[in-house]
Amino acid sequence: MKGIQTTRPLLSVEVFPPKTPEGVTTLLDELEQLKRFPLEYVSVTYGAGGANQDRSLTLTRLILEELDLPVMPHFTCVGSSRVVILEFLRAMESMGITRILALRGDPPQDQTNYQPAADAFRYASDLVTFLRAHSTMQIAVAAYPEKHPQAETLETDMTHLRGKVDAGACKIITQLFYDNSRYLEFVARARRQGITIPIIPGLLPLIQHQQIEKFVKLSQASIPPALMKIIAQTEGNDLAMKTAGMDFARRQIRELLAAGVPGIHFYTLNKSEIALQVLDEFFP
Repeated sequence: MKGIQTTRPLLSVEVFPPKTPEGVTTLLDELEQLKRFPLEYVSVTYGAGGANQDRSLTLTRLILEELDLPVMPHFTCVGSSRVVILEFLRAMESMGITRILALRGDPPQDQTNYQPAADAFRYASDLVTFLRAHSTMQIAVAAYPEKHPQAETLETDMTHLRGKVDAGACKIITQLFYDNSRYLEFVARARRQGITIPIIPGLLPLIQHQQIEKFVKLSQASIPPALMKIIAQTEGNDLAMKTAGMDFARRQIRELLAAGVPGIHFYTLNKSEIALQVLDEFFP
């Protein structure tokens, strides 16, 4: 598809900060296994409202120092003041971080009627503008191929994305999806809107029946007939679902690479096993 790939496809993986020291040790061991791949970076999530921010910084530092892997921390802004954002930015710069994923983030989970303070950030585009004014970092942003759950229409969602790009983003990473045609249609719409920066597909293999409701709710991703058939045929057989789910993910990647995507962003759920088995064919 014209307008997708300009260079050799790259690979990035995403992890989240464990809650315990033992979990951190285990995750570092998992990432050690993934060093066999030519990783562009490891993406580290970052909790909204202060939930995981310290753990995110600690994990980022450990990945850099102990594994010598490039890192792209998430950077959520909702409810954060400019002082807090600038402090976190300088902390990352002091570690040698050169790229970040700028996100709005979710409000604190324990505040049902949350209202940001007057000086707090509200949208990812505000964060991108602020970061571009105060840093030379590469800034990536997120997008939903099938529309953000809170966006009224595909058109308004694309307008918001264009705002983040115009503010200074240099790369887009998508939420997970299971229908490649939705991603390709999304890229085509973005190109028609004048968005020319790379749009990296984000993938998470569906390998357990209990994942289905959670992941679909999170991403608002549609389930194509081929995957629905797998889900139905493997009901009650976890091993069969795992095997078929990984095979489906390989088919997704094979089709996307054939279409010329600029890279693959793989959501690992802090486990190396699935990533190793799914990605080995494509990133030897």
